[in-house]
Amino acid sequence: MRLSISLSEKSADLRQEKGLAQIRVYLQSKRTVEALRLTTQLSMKEKDDVQLHLPLGALLVSEKQYKAAQLELEKANVLQPGTFDTF
Repeated sequence: MRLSISLSEKSADLRQEKGLAQIRVYLQSKRTVEALRLTTQLSMKEKDDVQLHLPLGALLVSEKQYKAAQLELEKANVLQPGTFDTF
């Protein structure tokens, strides 16, 4: 079990949190185009990070951006099958 987290991992986590927060602000401000642009950038930059795709998908669902949410949740499921149940 690894107890320490590297500085670069902490930095990446903070960037992701800031990105998710900014996407939420854009969506709540009805700035959908900017939100989806940032979603795409963040998703492409961290394409192998299931811990990004899941909350990103959940955020998009909560803001009724279903098509973009489905894409993020599918990416998460490909990276880690069984991550969430499908209906």
